[in-house]
Amino acid sequence: MHGGKGGHTECTLRYDPRLIAGVGAVVWHAAGRAGLAEWDQTEFAAATEEACRETLATLSRIAHSEQKVQLEVEDFPGRVEVTIQPIAGGRGTHVLQGRAAAHAVEGVCRTLQRKGVDRVLCENLPRSFRMKLIKYRAAPKSAAGD
Repeated sequence: MHGGKGGHTECTLRYDPRLIAGVGAVVWHAAGRAGLAEWDQTEFAAATEEACRETLATLSRIAHSEQKVQLEVEDFPGRVEVTIQPIAGGRGTHVLQGRAAAHAVEGVCRTLQRKGVDRVLCENLPRSFRMKLIKYRAAPKSAAGD
């Protein structure tokens, strides 16, 4: 666990299983720096990998071309946050403002809320969206077992 300022990592991600596995490792490390238990680190990293995989697959299917997302991982004392946002300007990004994309992303958000993510924030933006996944450090149990 560390005190003070947290870490910050940003990357551009395309639909490649090797890159998605790397994201899991970055998230796992950030969650450890935030003080999360090993189980929570692993669970949150797996949920983030699934979110990236599902988001990229869905967007690429809707746009009929490979899409990319900007990924941002931030750790703070007691929590870790992951933001996923499509990169505008690529081929087929005009379809991201459609109802199909919004519906697909809402489905991913609902799924994540059941998979080890404490909080999922989905924000619709002009021609895009932003999804933020948050995991908090569990409160330590007291000696009395409360």
